Amino acid sequence: LKNQKREDIILASKVCGRSDRLTWFRDEGTPIVDRKNIMEGVEKNLARLQTDHIDLLQIHWPDRYVPLFGAAAYDYANEYDATPFEEQLEAMAELIKQGKVRAFGLSNESSFGVMSFCQKAEQIASLRQLASRIRTPCLCAPCSRQTL
Repeated sequence: LKNQKREDIILASKVCGRSDRLTWFRDEGTPIVDRKNIMEGVEKNLARLQTDHIDLLQIHWPDRYVPLFGAAAYDYANEYDATPFEEQLEAMAELIKQGKVRAFGLSNESSFGVMSFCQKAEQIASLRQLASRIRTPCLCAPCSRQTL
């Protein structure tokens, strides 16, 4: 890619979601999707990729509890305090304003999460358009498990 013109490349990357196991992603251990961690993640991405901006930055998975990685149902016992949608959106808006990120999106997010982000992003002019990769198996799983 070093021999390519940057304007000819669409570069997408992700910010690591909350994880107690993936502590090497952030300087202070457990990554969460708050302003500080989003900023650190972007700076590390830019340095690693040797570029001045990311065309599409996605949150890799939600900061709040959602059943991921094969979990079949929502378990209220696994809930914890999460970073508010607004704080995550404000960090993305700041990065867009700085020119470090061109567009913001979601990955492995639930339909509730996508709707919540879109609803709150309407209040921030620079974030009115979100890209999303919805966890399709999550949407189909409840139907396939029901006995008719």
